[in-house]
Amino acid sequence: MAILKDMTSSKFNILAYGQPMCGKTRFIGTMLRALNKLNSTGVSRCYIFNCDTEDNLLPLRLIYPDLAGQIEYDQYTGPEGYEALLKKIVALRKDCPYDLVVLENGGQFHRMIFDYIMKVNGRTDADGARIQDWGLASERVKVRLKEILALQACIYVTFHQQIEKDEIFGRATGKLLVPGKFLPDEVPPMFNMFLHFMVSAKVGGEPDYWIQCATDNLWPAGDKTDALSFREEPDFTKMLDKIIKAKSGLAKEIKR
Repeated sequence: MAILKDMTSSKFNILAYGQPMCGKTRFIGTMLRALNKLNSTGVSRCYIFNCDTEDNLLPLRLIYPDLAGQIEYDQYTGPEGYEALLKKIVALRKDCPYDLVVLENGGQFHRMIFDYIMKVNGRTDADGARIQDWGLASERVKVRLKEILALQACIYVTFHQQIEKDEIFGRATGKLLVPGKFLPDEVPPMFNMFLHFMVSAKVGGEPDYWIQCATDNLWPAGDKTDALSFREEPDFTKMLDKIIKAKSGLAKEIKR
């Protein structure tokens, strides 16, 4: 019964990464539209912990202006921003009126936590960071992510990607971008979906956007629902249709 309950749950925790301008932020609109369909009132609310600049939300405003009334956000920067974020998490743990909670730009989120740790320790960048500072920042990121993931809402977290060169084997691989240190390897498995957003420019045409939903020899990704193809259109409404169809098929098999 626990497996069946998990399979029929509509709560998705998604970790998205990719290069800038590849569609991670505008994907929020497709998630909100999908949640609207699941909501009995037909209207869902979204809250954004925006750790990036306000300009990064411009694609969302331009492409989905009709959803503006359903989206709220606060700006979080610097040590003061981290303190405000802690208070917001506590408030949402008591009462979360949102169907979708977004953490925009995990890299800046990590940097904000690092700046807070440096301030508490009475140091500045001019004094030089210590390896312990970066390690503590990574651990705090993991703790805060767990608290956010525990909220009674779908969670969507975005990161930029870092290209890491392997000089020995002559290849490049993609990882999450955080200042100074990579996030612990256990972070991606905390999510239902670990999606790599991709974009390629077509000569004389519009850019081609897609989402990689499974790991290859260069890019890590993962879909725990096992309902999506290796390459999907970046539209969560269409992805959710596939997931629901797969779930209902599995539920029938379990009943048999």
